[in-house]
Formats: sequence, C-alpha cells, structure tokens
Amino acid sequence: ADTLGNMSVTAYAPSGAGSILIHGDRLLSRHVAGSLRIWDINQLTPHKRDYSLSEKKEAKKNGVAVLDNSENTWRDMDDEDDIEITRGDKHHSTEKLKNLDLIPNAGDYVGRAWALLHDSSLSAFDAGSYAPLVDVSNATVVRCFAGHSAAIESIETTAAMPDVFLTSSEDNLAKIWDYRTKYGCTITLDGSDGKLSAARWAVVGGHPF
Repeated sequence: ADTLGNMSVTAYAPSGAGSILIHGDRLLSRHVAGSLRIWDINQLTPHKRDYSLSEKKEAKKNGVAVLDNSENTWRDMDDEDDIEITRGDKHHSTEKLKNLDLIPNAGDYVGRAWALLHDSSLSAFDAGSYAPLVDVSNATVVRCFAGHSAAIESIETTAAMPDVFLTSSEDNLAKIWDYRTKYGCTITLDGSDGKLSAARWAVVGGHPF
C-alpha cells in the first residue's frame, strides 16, 4: 500500500514478480534478471463490475444482451480512499537496471523488500544479503551495500531521517545505513535468536528509534 496524491493506493505484484514501489504516478515492480516493470497509474483501465454467473443467466433470460458494467468499483463510491482503480492491467513498459555489475549475481534476485527514501527518487531493495541503492527515475544502480551474511528480509525508511534506511536479515541482525557515508552501515543491532524477519522505525518526539 502507498499513497498517490490524496488517494490511498494498494497494489499487488503479479505472479513471478518481486516487490513493488510507487514513485510519482508510476507503479514499479521488480522482475527477473534485474529489470523493472512499469505501470503508468494515470493510464490504468478502471475496474469494471464483475457479474456472477447467475446474474448473467438471469439477464439473458430477461432478454438483456449486455449488462451495464460502467461502474468503476464494486466498493463504496462515496469513499474516495476505498475506490479500486484497476486490476489486471499489463505493464506499460520494461526497463533494464543500469550498472547491474555493482550487484554480485544480480540476475539471481527478484526480492521481497523495497523502500523509497523520503523526498527522493532513491530506493533500497534486497538482493540476497546485499542492499543496492537504485535511482528509480532513471533505473540506475547507484551503490551496493554489503554487510549482512544472510538474506535481507525487510527494508524500512523514515521521513525523520530521509537519507537512511533500516534492514533486517536472516543473520539475526538489523542495520541502519546512511548512503552519504563511505561504508554505508552506521549502526548494527542484534536481534533475537533465529532470523530477524522484520524491523520497524518508531519515531518518538521527532527522533527515530
């Protein structure tokens, strides 16, 4: 889920795709072999009402050849935050990530975690135990951070610190990264026994923890 203007947007990645991200009016999905699938949200086909088989049979029985499916949602039309814009549209374009050589074995990863740094076109995602930084405005890998010894499970950002991101990993560690620094990782935290599947920011009094 993400926001687009004043609308709440929930997007589900198609089968075989990796994690998704909304940047501006584009929805991006990581795909195999280091590429991005891109949807222009303004060009998405509105969702049409689905009629049940019994409704279609009843319409045919009554001599109605074509059912009206102009209603663009099956949800509450009075609630703008609850309108489903679309479902099932094929992606509009595909872009290959540039500078893929910065990511070891880049083609092996589709990934599960992806987060946009606040007020930026920079994003961080998981590539096994690596955390590449990608500029989604031009599909370019800017840097690749190394420090985890097992797969990254989650990535979080916070508006309170727009230049940093937080990762959790199966190596039982959470790490805070600042892309402005030479080595990237600024803080390492030990988690509980076993893999650390998620880590979250908590902002108290304007300070993230």
